[in-house]
Amino acid sequence: MRNIPFTVIIIFILAGCSLFSADKKEPEDPFEAVFTAEINGAPFDGSPFKEYAQVIMTTQGEYSPQGEYSFLTIYASQFNEQLSPYHEKISINLLYEEGRQKYKTRVDSVMYDEENYMTDGGSYYEKDGDVTISTYKAFEDEEGFVTVEMEEQDNGETVVSGTFEMRVIVDYRDDPYSQRADQDTLYITNGEYRLLLDDRRDGQE
Repeated sequence: MRNIPFTVIIIFILAGCSLFSADKKEPEDPFEAVFTAEINGAPFDGSPFKEYAQVIMTTQGEYSPQGEYSFLTIYASQFNEQLSPYHEKISINLLYEEGRQKYKTRVDSVMYDEENYMTDGGSYYEKDGDVTISTYKAFEDEEGFVTVEMEEQDNGETVVSGTFEMRVIVDYRDDPYSQRADQDTLYITNGEYRLLLDDRRDGQE
């Protein structure tokens, strides 16, 4: 029997390793996050930045006479490659009530004990990395709303989806760095989101 050339053996070994690696490859995440809107008519799309688009549920008012609150935060950021790390962020906080699907985005404060309160409602931010350049709030926004629908999945995860619209007014702005120095009021319209729930309440993973 003729000897098999050493180079041929090496090729077979490398090919086998490649096939084995392909079999061990992690499956891709099939879930596609959605968070889109228009700000004064211009598109806002936080969908591509999954790590900055989240729905978080927490427990507040643990020792309140009224009992615990479930506090839901929905937010996403849109980055600009030319201005990085500058980015814009839309955020909505609300006191979640199971079974309720529509909430106002008007900014409000809820006392949960004699000294502490939490603020719910809609906000918009300009940020340079972790530094806030401007803050807009949905003050006296009687028409603004957000809808919330929870869908439990077969894999145990929960998808939260809905629509939103709100009018936000400037509350703070560092003019030299703001890209919206001439816009004191922002109309956020045609908002739509579909994100995975990160449930951080007591007893939840």
